[in-house]
This record gives sequence, C-alpha cells and structure tokens, in this order.
Amino acid sequence: MSSLINDKCINCGVCLPVCPTGSITSGARTYVVDSDTCTDCLLCAPVCPVEAFVNPLVPPRPKVKTKKK
Repeated sequence: MSSLINDKCINCGVCLPVCPTGSITSGARTYVVDSDTCTDCLLCAPVCPVEAFVNPLVPPRPKVKTKKK
C-alpha cells in the first residue's frame, strides 16, 4: 500500500527531494505517488506544509475543537 496525495496539495515541491524512491511526480493539478515504487516510508508527510499526504492504512486524526475566549 502506498501513500496518497489529496487535493490539499499546493504543488510546492518540498516532497520531491525527500522521496528515496523518486515515486512522487507532477500530475495535472497536484503531485502524485506511483504506487508501484512507493515503499510507504512516509518521509514525505512531515515536510508537507498542508498535510496533503495520506496513508490509507491509518485513519485520519479527528478534528479538535478549540474554545474561543
């Protein structure tokens, strides 16, 4: 199972140099992950400024509501 890039991607390119397998490439609107070569190392996720990387095996974190003062 490989990581996926969702529509939050802003095409900034910071994920490209950290991918050890070169599995991330430019798509039509967002970058895309080649599932045949991705090893799901998730080195891309921490560098993404908009949290566009998704691991399909890990459920999304719930949104935490904050109280306004």
